[in-house]
Amino acid sequence: MLAGQPSQSMIFTAMRRAAHQLLDRPRLVEDPVAVGLIPEASEHVVLGALDEQRAPLSTLLRALFAFRSRFAEDRLAEAAFRGVRQYVVVGAGLDTFAWRQPSSEADTAVWLPNERVLFSASAFVVNQINILRPFVTIPDILAAGKMMKTLNPEHVVPGHGTPGTVKIFEDGEMYYTLLLDRVGAMVKAGKSLDDIKKEVKMPEYASWGSQDRFPTNVEAAYKAVVGK
Repeated sequence: MLAGQPSQSMIFTAMRRAAHQLLDRPRLVEDPVAVGLIPEASEHVVLGALDEQRAPLSTLLRALFAFRSRFAEDRLAEAAFRGVRQYVVVGAGLDTFAWRQPSSEADTAVWLPNERVLFSASAFVVNQINILRPFVTIPDILAAGKMMKTLNPEHVVPGHGTPGTVKIFEDGEMYYTLLLDRVGAMVKAGKSLDDIKKEVKMPEYASWGSQDRFPTNVEAAYKAVVGK
């Protein structure tokens, strides 16, 4: 290892993470930041060595790295849902977790004004239902989206999903606004939270992934409507 430079093992791991994003389907981890994080992990370099990348040993190694990250981050998501607010990464090296942070729904973003690139964390995800922890509110998420849109980014890199444009925020705002309207109407009709969870439907978003997270969204909408 040379002073001021990442170790070869860190570079090797970063290359495997980038290759997983570019070559493997389905992905175990959505990590768009990994591609191009360092020159050795650029799309050009990875795709320029396809024979090596598709060798059995290389395929196994990047699967192991991806599985390790997915396992750790799934356990973190479960802990965050229970109220854990601190996560310590030891020997992080070139790990990209700090850029993606699934436990910070609406308050962490990185803005690169010269490049007009916005890393928008996990307040908005792409074509999937977000998991909303008890400390996250829909008004906060909507406020975060409004604030990030005012930056007028050309490229938006969400914490989970494919990079895109401000349409990521617009799609999320439409979803949450519709959910608030429907839950609000049911509250006015005298429905309890349990009844609403059973009865409220969002067929417009039936194609979105992670439908098992929908009850957390309903509960957050209910809290926003009744002012809890």
